[in-house]
Amino acid sequence: MSGTPDDVAIKDDGPFTATIEHVTDIAADRERVWRALTDPAQVLIWDTGIVQAIDAPLDYPQPGQTVRWKYRLAGLPLILIDRPQEVTPLQRLRTRIAMGFLRFDETYTLESLAGEPARTRLSARLAVGNALPVFGRAFDRWIGHGLASQTVAASLRAIRELCERDVPTNT
Repeated sequence: MSGTPDDVAIKDDGPFTATIEHVTDIAADRERVWRALTDPAQVLIWDTGIVQAIDAPLDYPQPGQTVRWKYRLAGLPLILIDRPQEVTPLQRLRTRIAMGFLRFDETYTLESLAGEPARTRLSARLAVGNALPVFGRAFDRWIGHGLASQTVAASLRAIRELCERDVPTNT
């Protein structure tokens, strides 16, 4: 796709009509990045749409849980329903999300950079779908895809900034 940065891939697949992938390298180890992804207090810092965890359990995230978050999308208050599917500590977090009529399958993958254990490559994959019966596919392609791509890019930037500001400097 012309004009798409190298770190972004877009494709159609399954019941979701578009998939967005972004990658960023973070100057922090996988433990720090994992904590940013899985500690509800940390998620509130980097995910600018999330207002509050409603019922996140102490052992979040675990497959089979259903967690609700208060969320704001373009000023509209919503409830985001988060259902972790796969949790491999320090490596992979996959969750299904429902927010209004929007549906997402979100996967974060962490890997240490070769020869640099204090740096992490964080990949985010977001499959986009919705529950609109008539205009669903058009919505995903023309509005949902762009919104999701911007959200994923902003989330990765915010996670990187949060994790890197916590890394002590060696002087």
